[in-house]
Amino acid sequence: MSISTLASKDIFTSDLDQLDQSFTYSQLIKEIVLELDYDAKAKADLGNYCRRRQTSDGGGTVSSLIDKFEQDYECHSPIWWYTCGSFLFGMLNQALRTQDTEALVKMGFVIRDIHRKIKELHDNATPRQLTVYRGQSMSADEFTKIRNNKDGLISFNNFLSTSIDRDVAYMFAESTLQNPQMMLLLFQIEIEPMVSRIPFAELKGDDCVFGSENEVLFSMHTIFRIREVTQIKEGFWNVELKLTSDNDRDLAHLTEQLRKEIKGGMASYRLGHLLIKMGKFKQAEEVLLKLINSVPNLMASYRLGHSLVKMGKFKQAEEVLLKLANSIPNRGRTYISSTTHQLGAINRENGNFQAALMFYYIALTTGLNSIPIDFRSIAITCNDIGLIHRELGNYLRALAYYQKALEYLEDPAINSDRLELATAYNNVGQVFQSMGAHSTALGFFRRTLAIEKEILPPNHPAFATVHNNIGTVHSLMGNHSLALQSYRETCRIEGRSLPTDHGTLVVTYNNLGEAHRSNGDYEVALQYYQKAIDIGERSLPENHPSIAAAYCNKAIVYFMKQDHWTAKKFFEKAREILEQTVPPDSPDLAIVYVHIGQVHVVNTDYFAALQFFRKALRIQKSCLLPNDLNLARTYACMAEAFYLLGNHLSAVKYIRLAIDIARQENTPAAKQLLEQYLHRFFSY
Repeated sequence: MSISTLASKDIFTSDLDQLDQSFTYSQLIKEIVLELDYDAKAKADLGNYCRRRQTSDGGGTVSSLIDKFEQDYECHSPIWWYTCGSFLFGMLNQALRTQDTEALVKMGFVIRDIHRKIKELHDNATPRQLTVYRGQSMSADEFTKIRNNKDGLISFNNFLSTSIDRDVAYMFAESTLQNPQMMLLLFQIEIEPMVSRIPFAELKGDDCVFGSENEVLFSMHTIFRIREVTQIKEGFWNVELKLTSDNDRDLAHLTEQLRKEIKGGMASYRLGHLLIKMGKFKQAEEVLLKLINSVPNLMASYRLGHSLVKMGKFKQAEEVLLKLANSIPNRGRTYISSTTHQLGAINRENGNFQAALMFYYIALTTGLNSIPIDFRSIAITCNDIGLIHRELGNYLRALAYYQKALEYLEDPAINSDRLELATAYNNVGQVFQSMGAHSTALGFFRRTLAIEKEILPPNHPAFATVHNNIGTVHSLMGNHSLALQSYRETCRIEGRSLPTDHGTLVVTYNNLGEAHRSNGDYEVALQYYQKAIDIGERSLPENHPSIAAAYCNKAIVYFMKQDHWTAKKFFEKAREILEQTVPPDSPDLAIVYVHIGQVHVVNTDYFAALQFFRKALRIQKSCLLPNDLNLARTYACMAEAFYLLGNHLSAVKYIRLAIDIARQENTPAAKQLLEQYLHRFFSY
């Protein structure tokens, strides 16, 4: 059973009227699934899907039930099929619990039919006050969340089956206990019929399989308030709930904002768009491909290309978008510009930066030749050209394109969408951050945050992005406590607004790990890095740079713990990923080269160390500002290697270069670095 409760009382929140983010996404999925069109093949498609899902154990019995469902579905009420103990009950509840969108789409017509039937019965019933009961088992952790949140909200994200007969619910709870570590719960639910926004119905006649149960069935996303939690006996608890019209206001605002962001077009298109936002790119690909094959849909093709890019399927994405571009008539220059713009994104993600720039320039030229010119789209393209140059280390060119984008977006006659302006400020901040101008970067990130606070609900994912960037700047400046504070805020927002396996969490956990590492909390840091790796390997394309960053950071911790063999293993893993995915002049690759060189130093292989330091230095000189602290670190590492080789003249040369840079930067990080260099070389 999928249950959303308020967040447990921790360091982030004590607000009792908070439901978790799964409520938002499952509600939006439900709304779209209820609108989807289902053809005559839907029943057979569901049957075939269910057969593929079955294991060999009991497969024959389940297969016969599926056959019966296909043959006799119209002979019974949809509620009858749900409550009769067929394969549908378990599969549907599991899909709702795990947000298995593939299964939900396949079973969409059943969900729709059950919901409509409950609503029909609810609308035709005479309102009366009821007390109903539900018995079930629950893990100790889940129960603790409920017990500690008296007067808070709880939502059941699936269809909720209850009984008017307390004894039936009591016996059912006892029958579910298979693990002594589980808790038994008897939910006692008070219903005031005029309160609920969600329909519920007493089941009678053809809708009721087991008439003696006096069953009451609620549709999905019914919200209750927790009144009392009392112990019946050892391991068995009574939980009093009251049906309520209350909602989590922040979550309702976020849900409405996301609803606006995916609005427009057919239900299948909106579902594909929502799945992209959830980071479920494979499912988005399947939904949009089906839509494109059934109905020519320009925006679906565009979204499909976007989803394929995120999955790392660059060749397929390029084919989809080239086909789209070729199918658009000459008068459709807006779509040509949009499509070539997406082709630029494909090549950027694939590391083909020159090809990416070519497509972006085509998009820019096409857009400038359109009548009328869409200056807002021109600004977005300039932003993305700037992004390419930033990734190439061409920071001044990147800044020029970002500033051109700002010219358009700051003009209210051209752009009324202040969120686009906020994004532009964020991009400018990132390029200043890359250039080492941390105070300037922080100013732009704060401007981004100010605009977003005016417009967005407080738990929108955009806030997480800017808090993450602010945390990174604080970390680079050596303000580790402020960095940790920002990263925790990022984590709190993402926990309220993103699915638990979203790829963005990889970056967040990486940064949290780095903040704890900087504070000397190595074991906590390793836990966060492993979380980042686990989510990345589940959610991101193979060999994604964010996974490499987690391996690199994990290696740094082992290096600091003097476990040099393990450190080298993880550094090499990071190197292997980055050399396959980023350009050869990537600053991230330079950082890994420096770390591998340091491992060679402690292993007394100084010539090998210098090879890696020189490779790093070549990259950093081409893309970093002359006073960047990363350059200072590389110079210091080279100085140490030369000193240990007995080449004292070269050692003095490079340590002076490192100290000169550290003295120019008036930040805690620079001062700490300067002290480290002086201490190290006076100790030789």
